[in-house]
Amino acid sequence: MTVPLPVGRRSPLRFLPIAAALLGTCLAVAAGLWLQRQTESQASADFERSAARVAQIVESRVRQPIYGLRGAGGVYAASNKVHRREFRAYVDSRDLPQEFPGVRGFGFIQRVPRSALPAFVAAERADEAPQFAVRELETLGQDDLYVIKYIEPYAPNAEALGLDIGSEMIRRDAAERAVATGLPTLTAAIALVQDRRHSAGFLLFVPVFRHGADPTTPAQRRQALVGLLFAPMVVGEMLAAVPDVAAGLAHFQLIDVALGTTVFESDVDPNSSAGGAGLAPPVGRFQDERRLSLPGRDMLLRVRSTRQFDAAHKSSAPWLVFVGGLLSSAMLGAALALLMRQQASLRTRAEVLAESLTSDLDRLAQVVRHTSNAVLTTDLEQRVVWVNDGFTRLTGGSAAQALGQMVGAVFGDSAAGAPAQQVLAMAIASGHGCRVELPLRTMDGNAVWLDLDVQPLRDAGGAMTGFMHIGSDITAQRLAKKRLEAALRDNDALLRVIHMHAIVSVADRAGRITEANDAFCRISGYSREELLQQTHRIVNSGVQPSSFWVEMWRTIAAGQHWRGEVCNRTKEGTLYWVDTLIAPFVDAEGKVEKYISIRTDITASKNAARELARER
Repeated sequence: MTVPLPVGRRSPLRFLPIAAALLGTCLAVAAGLWLQRQTESQASADFERSAARVAQIVESRVRQPIYGLRGAGGVYAASNKVHRREFRAYVDSRDLPQEFPGVRGFGFIQRVPRSALPAFVAAERADEAPQFAVRELETLGQDDLYVIKYIEPYAPNAEALGLDIGSEMIRRDAAERAVATGLPTLTAAIALVQDRRHSAGFLLFVPVFRHGADPTTPAQRRQALVGLLFAPMVVGEMLAAVPDVAAGLAHFQLIDVALGTTVFESDVDPNSSAGGAGLAPPVGRFQDERRLSLPGRDMLLRVRSTRQFDAAHKSSAPWLVFVGGLLSSAMLGAALALLMRQQASLRTRAEVLAESLTSDLDRLAQVVRHTSNAVLTTDLEQRVVWVNDGFTRLTGGSAAQALGQMVGAVFGDSAAGAPAQQVLAMAIASGHGCRVELPLRTMDGNAVWLDLDVQPLRDAGGAMTGFMHIGSDITAQRLAKKRLEAALRDNDALLRVIHMHAIVSVADRAGRITEANDAFCRISGYSREELLQQTHRIVNSGVQPSSFWVEMWRTIAAGQHWRGEVCNRTKEGTLYWVDTLIAPFVDAEGKVEKYISIRTDITASKNAARELARER
């Protein structure tokens, strides 16, 4: 019997449609705001990646000439004295525009006491530079000069030859810091004398010290200084065509931290002068500032997004979600009002919803049933109660053969799987999950290795009803691991054979010997202690010309292997010949880490060839 409501009282359910509409509106607002934040977060992350790319490219282009200058340093390491022609040959061997964008050339600076200046000028004029003359930018009255002795290619850099860079404080300060620290050092922004546009530029200095010296203090470095290798760089050319800038997505400024001045600002027009004289693109909403530790100088990189970048990251989705949510809320309120009047329709919709949930559960069961992984479930006594198709495909048996068996019998009790079986038994006994690797015996007698994940099953009340075992076939991975271990053993054996039958040494990137095998010690007459931390000049016989060593250093400094016949001299002064292979090892950034030299003694064959030539 229906009990009527007292007069004057109405059911509180009449407010349900209004409450639903308000709740839907709140959810729509929340969803729109969340989606807006997600869009902003994605745009911010994309801009952060763009700024990081710009920073990496700027730092890489500034540092890249260091490797070319250190290659030139190899020429000085291989020869007691480098002449103008040898220095020109090294620079000609490099493709400067391709390898080092914005670098006008490579040069060498020598520190000259003012009292020795006439003799220095005379020597340079005798070395294929009859017009050589020293000139100063300012009159500082210093006792020593830093004179550009070589600069190649000569034609575009003719105005720089003979320039005393020590006569101007910015250049002198950077040069003296490079000598004092022994590290590559940039000047502050300057106008290069050879740049007719007088745009912003740098000089990058790399000090060269006397061969065999290992100075550790500023005073020792000044005493051991041979000179300064340097590269004049035009900033606008060096930082042109940065991809994110060229695509119109970013705009950046490079600011000298110490001076607070803008060194470079990217332009829209690639033909505009360096230093930001062109029209910069309209800036957007995002900005990133990061400090770049360039060689001997800190710079601030300020990157800003463009309007093009901002437009590409705008989305109308938050507004669509908001409007759609409002409409949905209104519709939901109307639907609830209608459903309150039509209980039968409500019951029908509930049944449809239940059917949909049942379908979802069925689909989930289909996924488990048809996955390629082997899946089985057990009861609390560890008897198999269900297996999927992946299990039967893997074992080659049927589901009926597995049902009712103890799970231990399914996985076997081979010695290979015994430790994992113990771990599995302990986890099951304690009601916890675990993950182990163990073998599964198939119907044809083969063993398949599984990565087995075991988890407890519980009912709606939380009581444990059994366990689910999910296994992935890792047989191929285990086989690959064994093959890798065998390959490593073979590699160790090969290295032992090489050390047993060849003359082997290892040098660091500066050419200092860090390893030498017994064969090297025997043939050279030096002990291992005498060889370590020395360069290979310790066995140099002087038979090969300096051009021979220049070519060798050019090859290996570029990361390529070199092979040739080398005449060496023992500690007692005896000459011997070796067939030499030098292989540079480079790191992930392409920098040479070390050089490995493998040699064979060919002295006997060389002597036999000379005897045969003499008899003829």
